[in-house]
Amino acid sequence: MIRGGTDSVCALTGATVHSPYKDHGLDLCQEAFEGPAQDEYACGLIYSNTMREVQTSQGDQSKTMWAHELVVSAEGIGLSARFTREGFMENFKKFFGKAELQSGDQTFDDNVFVHGDVNDERLAGFISKEGVQSALLLLVMANESATVTVSPGRVKLTCRRPHDERSVDHQEMALPLLALGLMATQG
Repeated sequence: MIRGGTDSVCALTGATVHSPYKDHGLDLCQEAFEGPAQDEYACGLIYSNTMREVQTSQGDQSKTMWAHELVVSAEGIGLSARFTREGFMENFKKFFGKAELQSGDQTFDDNVFVHGDVNDERLAGFISKEGVQSALLLLVMANESATVTVSPGRVKLTCRRPHDERSVDHQEMALPLLALGLMATQG
């Protein structure tokens, strides 16, 4: 995070601010940068935070997990993609010919697997934005089960954890998720 030196308008609240905070490519007022996530923002984004119980099973064993979901909704999000941490399964898929869209930034490409249409120019433009890359890196590295899904009308972060483990701090993850939502509406 850096501070800018000129007057600007907060990307989330619409407030005029001198020397805005700059985070994930957005100009932000102090309230948007430091305050708790709001339910609605002047820019049209709607934010929600839910925790739900999920039953998973492997063979004859069943386990209770929690799915922590942070969702940013907005009209104008027309992309479809899923982003996960690079791992064994993603490398296995690539070995057997699964194509992955690359951004050209080695740090991003080595850590974030892009599940989406490799021929989608809007998606390629979206992941080439520096603010998008920094937000996605932060979100998918938040925990090993983190998945960011961009679909028409929303951006969602899902983290699955065993019921006795702490999930992600939703206040810490809200700002990068809001940044993704806003940048997704801009095409």
